[in-house]
Amino acid sequence: MKPLSMLLLPVIASGLLASCTVIRPAQLTLQAGQTGKLGFQTVTLLKVMDSRCPPTVQCVWAGDVAAEVRVVKLREQDAKTYTLRLPADPEQPWPGLRILSATQGEPVRVTFTDQKP
Repeated sequence: MKPLSMLLLPVIASGLLASCTVIRPAQLTLQAGQTGKLGFQTVTLLKVMDSRCPPTVQCVWAGDVAAEVRVVKLREQDAKTYTLRLPADPEQPWPGLRILSATQGEPVRVTFTDQKP
């Protein structure tokens, strides 16, 4: 006969696994002037500067997208302003979000993620 602790072990283990929360990367798409929640932060897209080459034109330089954002993290009161780029600047410190993609044309819609590259 098995001891009681051996019988309870699978029940306890499954209960612990069920209580674990997996935090998945979030995504948020905004236009200039819009605000939304991304994970544990509120993001406002202040302005977008799009210097990318139009899709039907062959350019020497592909260009980039720069988005100026205001970020307020959960449990923090002061907002911080960042300029994020697509493609990302490898020298920029990780501010907790990055640009995942951006549409071309007006208005530009920028999709952010809180997943580290």
